[in-house]
Amino acid sequence: PTILAINMADRMTRKAISLDIPALEKALHTKIVLLSARNNEGFEALKTQIEQFKNLPMTPCLDTTVIAPEYFDRLAKTYPAQDLYKLWL
Repeated sequence: PTILAINMADRMTRKAISLDIPALEKALHTKIVLLSARNNEGFEALKTQIEQFKNLPMTPCLDTTVIAPEYFDRLAKTYPAQDLYKLWL
């Protein structure tokens, strides 16, 4: 499971930057938490997501084979019984 923590959310607000969090969560198959380390904001939400990690999707949030097809083809041949996503990490 993955949780994407985006820091400097306070600066995003000041610069009128917005993110479509639900759309990003759906596209990335993960939960997203906005943080501001400077203002100590968002950490409770992050802790809550970490505590609830069992509810997070187990599907990879990235198709690794599109990054470098030749490399992942070699990995698949070298380690046929392994999950390519785990090998990439």
